[in-house]
Amino acid sequence: MIDIQSNLDHLNHLTNLADKGWNGYESEPINQEAIKNAINIVNKVVVQPKIFPLANGNIQLEYYNRDKDMEYLELEVSENGIQDSTNENISIKELNIKLKEFYGLRKNLNEKLFRAIRPINFLWDNEFNRPSPAAFKDKNGLSVEKTGQRTTNDVLESLSKKT
Repeated sequence: MIDIQSNLDHLNHLTNLADKGWNGYESEPINQEAIKNAINIVNKVVVQPKIFPLANGNIQLEYYNRDKDMEYLELEVSENGIQDSTNENISIKELNIKLKEFYGLRKNLNEKLFRAIRPINFLWDNEFNRPSPAAFKDKNGLSVEKTGQRTTNDVLESLSKKT
């Protein structure tokens, strides 16, 4: 996984590609406004991209999803902003929505977050992905669920506070 600092360092390095023909051919210098836009994007996206300079002076952001048979998403950053594969300008907010859909984060994010905060213990039933019956018992082992004293939301809230 690519981290933000690596991408910021890479973008800083791209400022050195300020001469025409930096790639050994007839490439345009990397546009400094495109670099500024890319820095802004890198600081705000939910998933970090791979970054490549383009011969036209712009910057390409690439995302790969190995879970989807190596599908990829390419975006071009210029002085005018972000363009998707249809050459339409999109906002960072729209980009984050595309990324969440691309990586399936909407569906899996809540589950991943919950797994990160819940303790791994006897109070969780992994088979059914819910609190175990033991989570609804008081300190004497008596069920409190049946008396209406503790709801599933109460249990989930108390489990998240323990971590």
